[in-house]
Amino acid sequence: MKIKLVFLILFMSFLIVSCGRTENSGTKDDALDVVSDNELSRVDEEECMISMITEKTTEIIEEDIGEGVQQENEENNIEGPKPINPNIEIKGDINWSGEEAEKAIEMYQEFLWGERKIDGWHIDELTIPDINGLKMLSLPLTEADRYPTHYALWDTNGDNIPELHFDSARYYYVFSYKDGDAFIWKDFIGMDCYPLKDGGFITWSVRTVKSDLYVYHIFNYNGEEIYRLEFSWDDTNMNGVHDSEDEYLFDSESVSQDTWEQLAQKYVYQDESGVWTFANQLDWTVLYEGRK
Repeated sequence: MKIKLVFLILFMSFLIVSCGRTENSGTKDDALDVVSDNELSRVDEEECMISMITEKTTEIIEEDIGEGVQQENEENNIEGPKPINPNIEIKGDINWSGEEAEKAIEMYQEFLWGERKIDGWHIDELTIPDINGLKMLSLPLTEADRYPTHYALWDTNGDNIPELHFDSARYYYVFSYKDGDAFIWKDFIGMDCYPLKDGGFITWSVRTVKSDLYVYHIFNYNGEEIYRLEFSWDDTNMNGVHDSEDEYLFDSESVSQDTWEQLAQKYVYQDESGVWTFANQLDWTVLYEGRK
């Protein structure tokens, strides 16, 4: 890069000097008659040449820096940053029809694209981590710079218009739509919450009051809780597995292990590999994978 810069500067300097000499050649009388015009012309051309040198120098520096970064990444097998594609096509696991549903989905789409706020929230504010209390909103960002984020569409409040479930690792909002506007219907920030296809939600607490405490909630159109069911398992013998010696409560009633598992299987169940999982969950779509 240094060699190219030196060569360019010397070449441009030669052009400037040559231009100046050409303009001042001729007879003495001719020079006296046009000295002012020639001087102005020479200054203008020198400024033009200097501008050309500056622009070309900048191009060479930027080109060499880019080549250097690319070469370094190739040598160290480093993948370049993955750009963010905001034009994601919003998805749901069923087809929603109706004018109001289409308007709601259009607003949700614009929110995911970063083209509108909902209840004052922009998607960047919900997906970009804080650094020392400051958001990196002004920096060029890649997908890896954001929280892992996914979303789901489902009619949770029973109005035949889908809600947008938005979970970005630190934020979980359920956005709804009414009278031409989108808004936050429920806020589950700070809760381990799982939405189900029957419109209910399960919140799960581990090793607080019980080893596993589950609460099933149903909310009405306005987001007010209208039904609540608690069931829990407590590992009383502390062997880390469900067995007949443990405590099982369902709707505040003590029941046997078999009874508890039969009643609870509508909400949680043990899969073939022995892992307890939630039943009938929403189908989520990944928006940002986040840093791996």
